[in-house]
Amino acid sequence: MAERALRMHIGSYSLPSPWAAAPDGHGAGIVLAELDRADGSLTLLDARHDDDPAYILSDRNAGILWTTSEVEHGGELVGYRVASDGVLGEASRVETGVDAPCHVHVDLSHGIAITAHYQGRRFCVISLADGMPEHVLQVIDPPQWPAGVDRRAARPRPHSSLSVGDLVVAADCGRDALLLYAIDRAAETPLRLVDSLALPEGTGPRHLAFDGERKLIFVSNQNRAGISVVFIDEAARRLELRQIIASPGLGRGDSLPSEIALHPELDLVYIANRRDESISSFEIVSDAGELAPRASVDVHGAWPRHFRITPEADFLLVANQNSDQVVSFSIDGDGGLEWTGRSLDVATPTMIRYW
Repeated sequence: MAERALRMHIGSYSLPSPWAAAPDGHGAGIVLAELDRADGSLTLLDARHDDDPAYILSDRNAGILWTTSEVEHGGELVGYRVASDGVLGEASRVETGVDAPCHVHVDLSHGIAITAHYQGRRFCVISLADGMPEHVLQVIDPPQWPAGVDRRAARPRPHSSLSVGDLVVAADCGRDALLLYAIDRAAETPLRLVDSLALPEGTGPRHLAFDGERKLIFVSNQNRAGISVVFIDEAARRLELRQIIASPGLGRGDSLPSEIALHPELDLVYIANRRDESISSFEIVSDAGELAPRASVDVHGAWPRHFRITPEADFLLVANQNSDQVVSFSIDGDGGLEWTGRSLDVATPTMIRYW
C-alpha cells in the first residue's frame, strides 16, 4: 500500500532568463514539498538556492539529485547527495563549457550524463564518478544534414535526450530532427551518430517519452503543436516515423507543447499545452503506437511547463510557471484528470521529481 505522503523536488527559474522565456524568473531554487494523497494538498518543506535549476532529475536508490544550472552565459551540471527525507546535502559541480543547459539525462549504467543546450546549440557528455558529475567527455554539434535533409539555414536547438539500451535518442528542436547515437564508453568520444530522422520542417521536437514494450518514442512537438510517434529498432539502429497527431488542447490559443509522459499502467499519453493552458490525453489504439485524442483539461494556471504523474498513478501535478503554482489533479481508474482544488505557491516552477 502506498504511503499517504509523497515528497518531491521542484525546480525553478531563480534568475531572470529572457533566453529561456523566463524574463521574470524569481524562484527560490530547488523546493522540497509533500503531497497528501488523502486530498491532493501540497505542503512546502524546504528550499535550497541554486542559479536557475530549471531541469532536475533524481534517483532515490542512488541517493542523488542532478540539476542543470540554466544561466544564460556558462552553465553547470550539479549533483546533490540527498538524505532519505529528501533534504539536499553536499553538491558536486561541473562547468559544461556551453551556455544555458536546459536538460539532463543520466545513464548510470554507462556512467554518463548528457546535457542539452537550447541556446548554446550543443549537447555535452559528462562522466560520472559514483553518480556525481566528474568532467566533460564530449561536446556534440548536431548535424546540418539530418537524414540527408539540408537544415543548414536553421539553428540547432538541442532540447532533450534519453537512452535506450546502448543507444541515445536526442531531440534537436531547431533543425526538426531526432538523432540516434551509439554509446561506446571505452571510446574517447563515447557517443557516435548512427542514424537521424528529419521531421517535417517547423515540427520542433522538444521532450521524449519511451514505451519500452512497444519500442516507441512519443515526442512533444513544440512548434507544430502535437505528438510524433517514432519506432526505434535497436538491432538495426534506426528510427522510423509512425504518426504525427495535432494537440490543440482546448482550442483557446496556439498551443506550445512542453512535457509529455506515459501513464504507467494504461495505454495513455499525456501532453502539456502552454498558451492553451491545458493537459491533453491521447489513447494508444494499436501496437504500432497510433494515437487517438481522448480529453483535455484546464490546468488552472498559466504556462504548464512540466507535469509529473505519481508512481501509483493516482495524482498528476502541474508546474504552472507563469502563475507561480504547482496544481494537483487526481487520476481516476480510466486515466481521467480531475482538479482537486489544491495548489502550492512556488515561484516560477519548472520541473517536478518525486523522491
